[in-house]
Amino acid sequence: MKRNVLIIVIVTAVALGLLWAWSSGVFAGAYESENAATPVFYALKPTFTPAADMVTAEQLAALSAAETADAQVKANALTASGDVIVIPDARDDQADQAVSEVPPLLAGGTRQSVPVAGAGEHLVAIDAGHGGIDEGTYPYNPNGTLTYNETQINLKIALRLRDILVANNIRVFLTRDGDYAINPNWLDINGDGINDLGDESQARLDLINASGAELLLALHQNARTYGDGSMNPEYNGSTTYYCADRPFSDLSYRFAELVHSEVLGGLASIGYDSFDQGVIEDLNIDEFEPRRHLIVLGPQSDRIARPSQMPAALDEPLFATHREESILLSRPDVLEALAQAYARAIIRYFNEVDAR
Repeated sequence: MKRNVLIIVIVTAVALGLLWAWSSGVFAGAYESENAATPVFYALKPTFTPAADMVTAEQLAALSAAETADAQVKANALTASGDVIVIPDARDDQADQAVSEVPPLLAGGTRQSVPVAGAGEHLVAIDAGHGGIDEGTYPYNPNGTLTYNETQINLKIALRLRDILVANNIRVFLTRDGDYAINPNWLDINGDGINDLGDESQARLDLINASGAELLLALHQNARTYGDGSMNPEYNGSTTYYCADRPFSDLSYRFAELVHSEVLGGLASIGYDSFDQGVIEDLNIDEFEPRRHLIVLGPQSDRIARPSQMPAALDEPLFATHREESILLSRPDVLEALAQAYARAIIRYFNEVDAR
């Protein structure tokens, strides 16, 4: 009898363990794959499994122009530190977000940098995550059709953010202004003997450091999948990352705080109460070992040859795999609210620095 009970207990424990492993997801929004000998993308196209209550494309299309306009007015009325932010009109070509020419390759094999935009005392670098063959995470509609990818969303926000900051007398350096990679030929930029996405990140850091930027904001969207690769439509929320192991970590943390609070407020302004996942150290981005710094934020290491030289934060405002947040990311008013939120955070940061 005791033996039978023991067998039942063991079988039950194994079954529960397998169920946990299957249901556990992995963060994908800002994870960088650097260990493979050949390029391996951190977010592969998942096997789509529609959720019964997922928001449909028809429901999205039913949003009235009045609702969108009302949300826009609310977003435009927001202020930072008591100062009204200048919100320029969106350009006619804003929806396309396409550049007329992709920057040429330099002799070393990486792309020429985008010129700094605007005039003013302060300079901020904006890195729109992913680009080119690395499309980031993939949200699907309930029919299993790809509606957009992360690299497009990050770029749209970055370009609109640039225009807002320039209107507020802040200079902006973009690591990319179109859908392209900085290191398209997969050169070993960081010298670790491996050709992977870590080299793309290093190539961007080299451009950012060369620009002389005082501040860095990396834009990403989050994602979560089940163990079998299918999307997890339940996981949601807003997260901002910083690195605590830098000489300017106090400034990075303060900037991350400002970004996080403004993003939550911006999303609330268009009627979405985002789950607050908090301001988190970059070492805690992944629940699995090894714990490693994000390349755009971390100190020098075996895979970060030349680290960023300024306070920085990486933000993931929404989950592209979540049933509701994936739809939000396709709405222009939501992207506008996020761009304005980032602008407010950056302006507040520089105001605080100037006041010291």
